[in-house]
Amino acid sequence: QINQAYNQLYAPYVEFRTVMSIADKLREVGIYVGSHWTRLPWRWFIPNRALFSDVMRFIVLYELGGIYIDVDTLLLRDLQPFFPYECAYRWSILEAFNTAVLRLFPKSHISSTIINRARQTKSSYEFFPSSLHQKHSLPVNFYRLPSAFFDPIWFAVDGGDQSSRQEWKLSSGSVIAFKDPLQQRSEISRRGRTVLDGAFTYHWHASSTSNIFEPGSYLHQWGEFLNNQIVDA
Repeated sequence: QINQAYNQLYAPYVEFRTVMSIADKLREVGIYVGSHWTRLPWRWFIPNRALFSDVMRFIVLYELGGIYIDVDTLLLRDLQPFFPYECAYRWSILEAFNTAVLRLFPKSHISSTIINRARQTKSSYEFFPSSLHQKHSLPVNFYRLPSAFFDPIWFAVDGGDQSSRQEWKLSSGSVIAFKDPLQQRSEISRRGRTVLDGAFTYHWHASSTSNIFEPGSYLHQWGEFLNNQIVDA
């Protein structure tokens, strides 16, 4: 059972929606001339789940506003400091955006710019995160925040920060390097649950699918902490 503190503080602000219900709503609206995303080909949304996600996050945030977060992301801190801004984060060492965490206002000029260009070019790759800065003249108030805020070991994994890779004793190969610190005992877990105290999220890039975590691992430490804080015994 969820304890009384959760019901009082958080439950009133939580609303669950399914992707299919949103897709049905967009399909219904999209058939009318004049809807904002008219002429976005629906074949984009069927065969490729990653592409579906790239497109949908901008359409949904245009309509509703809010923060989109990839499902393969562990929340470490309150994201409210970012609420006043429209932002994503830097794609590792590249001069590009990563939209695994994306904050936009409803009816945003930023999302409108990208959606309109996609309608003109008939290309779903207008929404591809790492190409946003290349294909669009985006407003200066669309902030590209440091990768370390949301993806704290990415520099180390991709070789942009070799000293950190050695310090964290990461495995070779990007998939393993993102997964192991979460599910297994590692240098990160050895330093404790708060070792990434400057980060707001940990993005593991779809490299971990297991629900079983090694005792003492980073995720196991967080699970034990949250069980004690939120769930009644």
